[in-house]
Amino acid sequence: MTTVNPDAIDLTQIADPQLRAQLAATIAENQQLRQYCCAIEREAQFKSHFLARISHELRSPLSGIIGSHQLVIEDLCEDRDEEIDFVRQANAAALRLVEMLDSLLLVSRIESGRLSPKLGPVAIEHLLKLVREPIELEAANSSLSFALEVGDPQMVLHTDAKLLTGILINFLELAIDFGRQRRLGLKLACQVEADRVVFALHSAAVAADFSSTLDCLDRHVASQLSAHQGRPEPSRLDFSLTPSLRLTLGTLLLELLGGGCGLPEPLDIEGGTGSRLCFWVPRA
Repeated sequence: MTTVNPDAIDLTQIADPQLRAQLAATIAENQQLRQYCCAIEREAQFKSHFLARISHELRSPLSGIIGSHQLVIEDLCEDRDEEIDFVRQANAAALRLVEMLDSLLLVSRIESGRLSPKLGPVAIEHLLKLVREPIELEAANSSLSFALEVGDPQMVLHTDAKLLTGILINFLELAIDFGRQRRLGLKLACQVEADRVVFALHSAAVAADFSSTLDCLDRHVASQLSAHQGRPEPSRLDFSLTPSLRLTLGTLLLELLGGGCGLPEPLDIEGGTGSRLCFWVPRA
């Protein structure tokens, strides 16, 4: 059976105008279908990786809870105070697990339509004021500088102010975590374009920080699990969401608001190298 490549058909060589129009419509429809297929494949791959990350993320605090309880149950603690430390640690891991599930459920509910973003007018100046106060304090506690640049502070967005504020704070906290390690400050620049508002985050984080792979995540979780195989020290285990998942959740929420997030770009900043992460939301 002979197959025909639609892209190789030269429509100018077809004399019949009706046939030429039909073929042109078929080729356009074929191209659109291919684009849909590519988009579906990308989405399926993303969801597959996302589920793999979630399973790793949830396993870490669960293992911490099991390990801490096991030490208490088997009477392996040195004294009563250490038992209490491990019980407190298990409780902290359980609360962190609930926090993780709440974050995932928020994305799921909005994506499925069971929860709608509360859209309304909000001035960029007011939005960034909500972001500035907690971030300035956190940056100061980490001995880091923080700067905000706003092109048009009077511009009004039609968005979910609470949701977008949380996304901005999440991204900035990630940048502070990386900046704390390298002692370099960060800057958030806000520019209004024709139909969207673009936020550019300049920080000490490099591209590998923002886009850590599943291998990095595996190593992170493996280090947590190996601690439980021996005898972990009280209050030493970290059950925080990894940067990769926090960035993924923030990107998902941006998309649910009609926005998006680009790839980190290398950037020369004062005192070293870093990256610029651009993300945006529609003006209306």
